[in-house]
Amino acid sequence: RPFELLITPVYEQTDIKSCHDSATAIFIHDPEHANDSLGNLIQQRYQLTKAETAITLFLIQGRETKEIIELLDIQRETLKTHLKNIFQKTHTHRQAELISVILRTHALLHGHHE
Repeated sequence: RPFELLITPVYEQTDIKSCHDSATAIFIHDPEHANDSLGNLIQQRYQLTKAETAITLFLIQGRETKEIIELLDIQRETLKTHLKNIFQKTHTHRQAELISVILRTHALLHGHHE
């Protein structure tokens, strides 16, 4: 099977002098390599519920919140509550920060299993 490639922005900022700085993470995954799924890893590592794990995975896939609400058939306030819990458990404050933390965790854990 082909390798999977994930390219995601890690951060982007502009300082006072109008200098633009950004970073991108690139992850290459060999699907033939037997490892725990990302969902299982983050659920165990951060003690997320199944719903919180699903939302986190959808965010990593680049899904919009409106789409997540439709896919999970939940209310907007329910999603907000889940996101608040996810941020608290992962010690993050924004979706971009959450994705960065999860992807770094995944990369570190994959390194320990190989």
